[in-house]
This record gives sequence, C-alpha cells and structure tokens, in this order.
Amino acid sequence: MPIVVTVNIDSDVAEVERVERDNPELMAVIGGAARKYMVAHRRTVRAGQVMDLDEFASEADYHSFIAEAGEAIKRYGELIGVAPRDTLWSLQAAP
Repeated sequence: MPIVVTVNIDSDVAEVERVERDNPELMAVIGGAARKYMVAHRRTVRAGQVMDLDEFASEADYHSFIAEAGEAIKRYGELIGVAPRDTLWSLQAAP
C-alpha cells in the first residue's frame, strides 16, 4: 500500500537550504537513497517551518530508505539544529 510521509522540520527554510547547499556529500547519500525508494517529493514552507511530503510505494520502501540514509538524515538534523520528525500516512482511494 502506498504511503506519504510528512517530514516536519522546525527551522527556517533558508537555514535548511544552507545546510543542504553546504553539505553536498550528505545530500548525495540522502538523494541517492531517495531516488531508489521514493515515488515523489515535495517541499512546503511557512515562517519557521519546513514540511517535506515524501511518497513511497510501500512502508517497506520507506524503511529501506531509512536503513540506507538514516545516519545521513541524523547528521542533517544535527546541522540544522533540530531533528526532522516523520509521520507516516496510508494513501486510500477517494470515495
């Protein structure tokens, strides 16, 4: 069953983008795993918050992504100054 993961980061988007720009080796690990396991990725922002919307074909694919990129994601959060918080949502067919 497909899932969407909301990734909430309590930080200004400029700081998130700075960390991403200044750490290409870290982003290469995360991006490489994302290309293998994610179906789609979108970013939403508002003052002081970033929320990424990541879609996976299955919960197993999400767990494979985390297994491969988890250490890089942990370091990413440390550099931003706040750990990203993931919430998994099951996609259901519309009535």
